[in-house]
Order: sequence, then C-alpha cells, then structure tokens
Amino acid sequence: MITTKRIERGFADMERVEALALEAFPPEEYFPPSEAISRQERGEMEFWALYDGDEFVGFIVMRCFRDMAYICFLAIESDKRNRGYGSQMLAALNDIYPGKKSIVDFERLDPKAPNIEQRRHRKGFYLRNGYEQTGHYIAYNGMDFEILCRGGDFSIDDYKAMLDALCIENFHAQYLTDADYQ
Repeated sequence: MITTKRIERGFADMERVEALALEAFPPEEYFPPSEAISRQERGEMEFWALYDGDEFVGFIVMRCFRDMAYICFLAIESDKRNRGYGSQMLAALNDIYPGKKSIVDFERLDPKAPNIEQRRHRKGFYLRNGYEQTGHYIAYNGMDFEILCRGGDFSIDDYKAMLDALCIENFHAQYLTDADYQ
C-alpha cells in the first residue's frame, strides 16, 4: 500500500525525484521539480512523493481547481512500473481529493508517433482505472494531448479556466475535439 509525503524544499529524496522527472518525460514535457515546489508554495499545485513503506516509488503533481483534481504529472520509477503503484495512486486520489473529479491528459494516440505503443499502454492504464474519454484534446508546442476524466462530467470551460489561472509563460493552447482529427 502506498503512502504520500509532500515534496518541499530540502526533501530527503529530491535527487531521486529529479532523476525520475528527467527519465520519465521527454524534454518538451519536462517540468523541473523546483518549479513544482515554487508553484506549490504559491498554492497553485501540490507535489507528492509516493512511497511503499520507506521505499520511494514515484511522484505526482496535482492542480486543484473548482471541482477538479488535475493530474499534471505522474511518474513511477522504471524498475517499479507494472506493479500496481500507479493504480494505487489513482485510487488514493479519491481520499486525498474527496468530491473532486480527476482529470488527466496525455499524448494523443497518433499512429505515426514513434512511441505509439507507449501511448496505447498509457491510455489503457487510465481507462482500466475508471477514466473515460471526453472527446476533447489540447494542443501546444507541437504536441497533442487527449483529455480523460473520472468521477463526473467534464467541462472544457473549467479545464480552460484552470490552465489559464496557472499563468504559464508562452503557453498558447488550441482546444480540439474528436471531429478535428477525422
């Protein structure tokens, strides 16, 4: 069973968090853990480490906004993947954020993408954990992401407002639907 610990300045396992962030995300999606801590200090995000007993297994960065708990980043150490830790973390979100629907976005299934199998695996993971397709997508910096939701009806307007409130420099998103990809 996993437990969570808030990641703050001086966090004991910060080197492992940094290494995992670099390994788990491509350069165009990399978000420095120091930035997550700064945003947490400003009340914009929450940064949690995941543990199995005393063993660090991963982290999650969350953004709560209105009735949403948005998963910004979820990463499990490579040697600990496929052991149920990610599913346990997603289940724990119901306890950490009661009454909030959970929103996640991830690289859209593009048959031409070199990592198409990884994308299929990721989408399957979220679908197996109760997330549903919303028919909505977001595109920015040359990347397209599909948006899934669990625990309530998805509102694209609330999602846009949540991202706008983050004030991300040079963030110019395009919002799309299934019809845009046909």
